Amino acid sequence: MDLAKIRKKAKKKEHAAPESIRKPRKEKDPAAVEAKPAVEAPETEPVRERREPQSGPGPAESYETAAPAASSPRIEVPVKIETPSQPEPELQKGRDKKLEKLLVFRVGRNRYAIPIDDLSQIIDDRILTPLPHVPPFLKGIFSLRGHIVGVLDVSERLKLPPLPESILKKIVVIEKGSDLFGLRVENIEHVVEVDLSSLEAPPESFDAAQQEFVMGVFHFRKKTVAFLNIQQFLEFDVAGRN
Repeated sequence: MDLAKIRKKAKKKEHAAPESIRKPRKEKDPAAVEAKPAVEAPETEPVRERREPQSGPGPAESYETAAPAASSPRIEVPVKIETPSQPEPELQKGRDKKLEKLLVFRVGRNRYAIPIDDLSQIIDDRILTPLPHVPPFLKGIFSLRGHIVGVLDVSERLKLPPLPESILKKIVVIEKGSDLFGLRVENIEHVVEVDLSSLEAPPESFDAAQQEFVMGVFHFRKKTVAFLNIQQFLEFDVAGRN
């Protein structure tokens, strides 16, 4: 064998080997390179404003405390309702009682009562607008929340001595149908619950006017109280005849 040729071939292989043996170097594909995921902040709910509890009427408060209505003034009478203590007549035992709440007011030395169901409100006495050609007990009129109220002097209506001008008086406003009437009295005393079936007949000491307008009497705190027939009390001729 020719050693020179063998060496020459071996050299050629050495020069060729690096190209054939070496593996081609892989280039990184930019598209294949995955970027490191960015560190994301944990999702949180949006910050809410802290609201202070609003002050307002609680469930225990009534609508009147929250928003006062433009209602009529409070009735100036005692809240406590009393019942006259009187013996029950033998004839009334076993019968159905007819209890009714009555407002007791005073005129001079006398005391009278009317059903509280007819009551609208009680106000202080005031200056009235007089009317011509009316009975003397119709003292005048005034306006109450857009309604005309005719005021009757109870003492004059019952033909009793007139009340002194110096006395501070009250006007008891009552409602009958669509009409308002005011009763001028001296003072308000009580609200009592009375069995109307136990009323006694008016005493003979009552004059004709009181006999006409009084349905009966009852006794309260050792005083005689006359129960007025308010319907008849308010019926009169405006032309001047009683």
